[in-house]
Amino acid sequence: MTELSLSELFSLARQATRGAGLDWGLADDAAALVVTLHRHALPGAPALWSLLRTPASPPEPRAQHWLPDGAAALCGLRCALYIADSGEIPTQLGPVCAPLLLWPVLATHTLHWEGGQIPAAPCLVTISPTPRVSPPQIQRAHLPDEAYRGLQQLAAQTHVPESALSRRGAGE
Repeated sequence: MTELSLSELFSLARQATRGAGLDWGLADDAAALVVTLHRHALPGAPALWSLLRTPASPPEPRAQHWLPDGAAALCGLRCALYIADSGEIPTQLGPVCAPLLLWPVLATHTLHWEGGQIPAAPCLVTISPTPRVSPPQIQRAHLPDEAYRGLQQLAAQTHVPESALSRRGAGE
């Protein structure tokens, strides 16, 4: 396990999301969702890592059941942001990749997914309007090593390659 402050986690999640090819706006929102999950002792970083290494499609809202457009599962991040921006809350989504990312934007609802456990693979999600009890907030994030290393690798994609120009004047 790797321990990070929540601001370190935000930075890592933001850079990894950008390194995976998503735009900076999505990267900022993904980092905020991940930190919110970790504040409530939920595994946000592994959920993001799962999403960033799995092809996922944006939501195509259709009445109360959102389905993926094509073979890829719905993107949990984009579904969460669509719900936050539009206020539209479906009763079912799915299958959804990284459905845990929906949790922070559905504060007055309960999420149910196939199997009952926090899913590692895309799954169908049912949303019901019953308030949930939030666990106490924590101040440090504990990431599984695989998720930490994977996010670090994606974050490295945002770094500028070394060159004579980039080293000129360094440390002066």
